[in-house]
Amino acid sequence: MPIPPILQLFGTKSVPVSRKCLDSSYRGARLVKDMTTLEKNDLEVLNAIEQQIEEKVPVSSTAEYFTFGFTANIGKIVEIGLYNKGITDFPEVLGNLKSLKTLVLNTNQISRLSPTIGELTSLQNLYLSDNHLEILPDEIGNLSSLKTLDLGNNEVKNLPDSIGNLESLEELWLNDNQLSSLPAMIGNLAALRQLYLRDNQLTSLPLSIGELQSLQVLGLRGNKLTSLPETIGQLKALRTLTLKLNKISSFPESIGSLESIQSIDASNNALCSLPQIIGELKSLKFLDLEDNSLSYLPETIGDLKALQTVNLRDNKIASIPDSIGQLEALKDLCLHGNRIAYLPSTVQDLKSLKTLDLRFNKLSQFLETQGELLEALKTQGCEIFL
Repeated sequence: MPIPPILQLFGTKSVPVSRKCLDSSYRGARLVKDMTTLEKNDLEVLNAIEQQIEEKVPVSSTAEYFTFGFTANIGKIVEIGLYNKGITDFPEVLGNLKSLKTLVLNTNQISRLSPTIGELTSLQNLYLSDNHLEILPDEIGNLSSLKTLDLGNNEVKNLPDSIGNLESLEELWLNDNQLSSLPAMIGNLAALRQLYLRDNQLTSLPLSIGELQSLQVLGLRGNKLTSLPETIGQLKALRTLTLKLNKISSFPESIGSLESIQSIDASNNALCSLPQIIGELKSLKFLDLEDNSLSYLPETIGDLKALQTVNLRDNKIASIPDSIGQLEALKDLCLHGNRIAYLPSTVQDLKSLKTLDLRFNKLSQFLETQGELLEALKTQGCEIFL
């Protein structure tokens, strides 16, 4: 095919022209927003993808979770979104996009990733949730620039050791998979700030979890954990710890070393007691221990000066320690469904308390003997549920 005159003038790599000027014999040049065309390599990749999905990929302003489109800069594709396009085979040609920073492949039917994924060394964001992935290639560890990796709602059973090579990774989403364990190499993710592992099959955590010194959010809801490793206390930057719907029977003593922790959700577990050292959590604001087997609270609970919300619903608690009155920031206290027959007089020292739920306790005698205490709380603006 002869080269159209317009390409002879500007060359074959990049052509700053509008669609109206294109010779009908050349259908490759793709106008993008900065008035440049895609370079030949990126154009060929785009054409190959369009052939695979049997649909033109439009220009987009950005590539996010639901995006179908691409963005380009100086003739190179930097973002591409192929959301919900029925893709079954990972487009291997994507490995040729050397400037690609964001790749969105959410909600497709991909069952395996090509090793060519490892050639995307400029990639910063990779979204692969809602597919049928079972394994990840070792080459995933070559993505040295990757900051966000979303693999939620797949069928991944194991992570390759090479996952530990992702030195720039800040967010790792692995919710709704079939992981029964994590590789020790996960402790090498020095930049990791958020790790989401909800609804897997984890029975334990590796000791190396404590090496994640940048970790701020750890989501472990809906697994099969019976305990936490002592190294959990090394997570000095951890702010949010979610353990709901596991089988944890006790906390390690090291939990008192979580100096930045603000929220702990350990509801729906098998906790029988709390360690005294829990009082060391000076930054803790939210504590949810609903549906456990707690029979008492340690006196050190009163040392949690920042605590604002405590949920102790559906436990076996018979009494509350006097130190509860020291929780000067406490706004919401739920004691619903326990065995409490009385409250300590120090409860009236809770000047910030807005709600107190005492339903389904042993309150018959309590109402006769501590009516004045309840009235005092109401006078302070506290809503009481009996």
